[in-house]
Amino acid sequence: MDVIREGVGSTIPPRNVLVAIDSTDHSRAAAVWASHYLAHRQEDCLHLVTVLTSPAPAGRGAPVATVGAVAAMAQTMHQAHEEERAEAARLLEAARNHLVLKHGARCEVKEHCLNSSGGASGVAHSIVLFAERHELDAVVLGSRGLGPFRSALASLVGQGSVSAYCLHRLSCAVAIVRGDPTALEANPVEPAIMVAVDGSPESQVALDWVGATPFPVDATFHLVTARPGDGDLVTQPESPSARVLELREKAERTALLDAAATRVPEDAVVEVTLELEDEAVGPVLTHYATEHMVTAAVLGARDLGSIKRAMLSLLGSGSVSEYVMQHLPLPVIVVRRKESAHDKHALSRGRGSVKDLPRGCWEHC
Repeated sequence: MDVIREGVGSTIPPRNVLVAIDSTDHSRAAAVWASHYLAHRQEDCLHLVTVLTSPAPAGRGAPVATVGAVAAMAQTMHQAHEEERAEAARLLEAARNHLVLKHGARCEVKEHCLNSSGGASGVAHSIVLFAERHELDAVVLGSRGLGPFRSALASLVGQGSVSAYCLHRLSCAVAIVRGDPTALEANPVEPAIMVAVDGSPESQVALDWVGATPFPVDATFHLVTARPGDGDLVTQPESPSARVLELREKAERTALLDAAATRVPEDAVVEVTLELEDEAVGPVLTHYATEHMVTAAVLGARDLGSIKRAMLSLLGSGSVSEYVMQHLPLPVIVVRRKESAHDKHALSRGRGSVKDLPRGCWEHC
């Protein structure tokens, strides 16, 4: 696969992309997918990151039993931590070899082993801090895919997945990679990327990100917007007023898609307007992506609080990006505005800041 589109790839600076690595096939497939789509040039860098789930030994604590018992416990914890670190190093090396030797990744590949406070939120928070510190362009996470009801319940009780935590706290783009690992590792013959367009600030940010990302040279971009059904018209469908509104709406949609098309190579654009009728946007986008063999989707998203987001999911009325991620079995890239007040608050609330992070969290295996 060619890696630079004429007049586009050469103008895009090197990209820094993180892929979270664990022992699952999904994370390995996510790394290969990232090397195909987001970091396939020699000047790009792919950061393979794994996170230790057991906390690093913190030194001698207050004795709760005999001095000998405390020393034995500390030694056991230290040994377990070192064994996990050694296993993490082997895991990263295997992932690197899988990328470079088997799949011929051309980008620079770096390996990182991070400490955490344990649990899903601790692991995810270490990834968030690493991403903010290194000013990454994207974070790629493999996902086994919880159903919408289980995801909502997990969010309410504070036990959401690593991908959910990162998705709502990172200011860079986040790719949630779902689907069959074998299919994801295959070199895409005809990459087809669906970009949702609605004229909102979130959509504009997503388009900016797409324009600044060196996707494969043979990729096709499906710029998709939606048109309400006739039932949404206030006036009678056959009235002159309805006709005027329809023509005005059509002109606005055309202008919107034409403006969006300037962000991607003009020879690779498919402009699409979907008829909603009585359906919501999420199901219509999902159906289109499946029917047209889309290989990845890009959506802008706004921030919602965790409680509100979980409640909306339980009621079946969550955001479009939430719906698409939960129902579309392929990589979905969600783009938010950088440096929003919510991002800064979420990063520092009860956890400290990047500057306060112990250096051990950036220690390489």
